[in-house]
Amino acid sequence: MKTSKYYRNRVKEAIEEFDYFSHYGKHGSLSGAAFLVLLAAFKKNDELFHKAVEIINGNIESRLQQICILGCVYLIEGFHIQFVDFLRKHDYNISTEDVEFICNVARKCKEPAILESFVSTHELFKLTDKSRARIYESLIEIHGKANNLTGLLKIWERLVAEKNLNNFRVVILKLGHFYKCNNFSIPTDMQYYLRQYRE
Repeated sequence: MKTSKYYRNRVKEAIEEFDYFSHYGKHGSLSGAAFLVLLAAFKKNDELFHKAVEIINGNIESRLQQICILGCVYLIEGFHIQFVDFLRKHDYNISTEDVEFICNVARKCKEPAILESFVSTHELFKLTDKSRARIYESLIEIHGKANNLTGLLKIWERLVAEKNLNNFRVVILKLGHFYKCNNFSIPTDMQYYLRQYRE
């Protein structure tokens, strides 16, 4: 992605541009740019990271969005414990709205690693089946639209490990849809569930 390379190489300028342009857009439309700027700053150094957090929090009023954008950075970098500690420190629990926002950022930036990290550590965040289903659906969209069979197969492997597959019926049907759209061969065990859930 061109913009993420720009942010990586010129982080300070990216932070300043984000600050400038944030006065001209809706806050929802800034989430992808805010994530990319914050991620680049996180990778560069602590000083730029703290400056980016300050500017993003100054331009995005929603506490949910502030926390979730930072959470996306922690998740993609594998800093799960730091994210949990941050949530505890701010007396904040992940809700279905937070999960939806994180999914939107991941889809917008085409960053499945955010969601793969999130779902693999779901116990830390006490995610419900409903929240995990939403994460799986977003992952399916990202991998399905990219014709990524390996990504879709990983989702299936995670799904069959779930305790109650009936809670993921819609996810399995969506997964089958993307397999079919991409002309991928559907695994035999998935075919069984697809037949069962379509009846």
